[in-house]
Amino acid sequence: MKSDLKQRYIYAVVKGLPKAGRGDIERELSTLIDDMLEARVPEGEPTEKDLRVVLTELGTPAELHKKYNPDADKSLIGPEYYPLYKLTMRIVAAATVFGMTLSAFLMLAAGEGTYLTLLTTWFSGVTGGLIFAFGVVTLLFAIFERKRVKLDLPGDTIENLPPVPQKGEIIPRWESVAGMVLCVLFLVVFLGFPQVMMAVVNVDGQAQCMPVFNAAALRSQWIWIVLFGLAGLVRNALRIAEGRHTMRLMVATIVCDAVSAPLACAFLLREGIVNPTFQQWIREIFAGEPAPVFWVLENLNALLLMLILFALALDMATAVYDTLRAKR
Repeated sequence: MKSDLKQRYIYAVVKGLPKAGRGDIERELSTLIDDMLEARVPEGEPTEKDLRVVLTELGTPAELHKKYNPDADKSLIGPEYYPLYKLTMRIVAAATVFGMTLSAFLMLAAGEGTYLTLLTTWFSGVTGGLIFAFGVVTLLFAIFERKRVKLDLPGDTIENLPPVPQKGEIIPRWESVAGMVLCVLFLVVFLGFPQVMMAVVNVDGQAQCMPVFNAAALRSQWIWIVLFGLAGLVRNALRIAEGRHTMRLMVATIVCDAVSAPLACAFLLREGIVNPTFQQWIREIFAGEPAPVFWVLENLNALLLMLILFALALDMATAVYDTLRAKR
């Protein structure tokens, strides 16, 4: 039989497979096809029709390629996680657009820039924010896929179905969505529009807007700010994925909050992060106030840090309480 059909079939199967085992697979397939042809045509020369029948019985090259491919079951985001990935992506994208729009309105109200400048800033901010959000959410779910993080998603076997959650176990989705929105707003404001955190002061009889933070110093700490926001997104994404209070969610929440605390310290305790002009204005206006009040007003970054640390501690305590209550 003069035909290159067998060789083309084998090539189609092994194309793209790791080179280390490709030769063995070629020999194995060649021997298998020859044996099947011999079994089909014990005597005489098999025809191309016989070969086509044998190859059809073996399956398509794509099916065999998947069988021999060691990475066949590996994907960036598989079908198990994809529905939740789409939901999380929609939430984060909506939060990004909302955060950028809110920031633009705040800057407009404060008289920061022209309409054209704000529109350009809004568009570039939304574009950059969506790209960042896409990268963060995709990376998070790629880690889920790679590490095979077990989620209570549809598709479990009958023997391994999750129990129906009681009323006290369920985490309202709006809480997690609100948490993700706050995380995105935090990133948008602290990285994109720190000038919206301002005080309206009276200078020579005229009201002027004075930024509280030094934008350049704040942006120089972008890595800690991004990691802090990412920890919050991970925490809330896990809450959406889990959907109820469980021990593993409690542990994940404690870990995320524990990581967030030093990250907040890293960028909020940086020297020079508060606008020096704002600090000078505080000294002039509130010099007669009690020392603790004066210190708080002059060091609003420390006040913000204390509020964040209190919120993280409260979140950990709430996670423990809700989990233990759900287990009763």
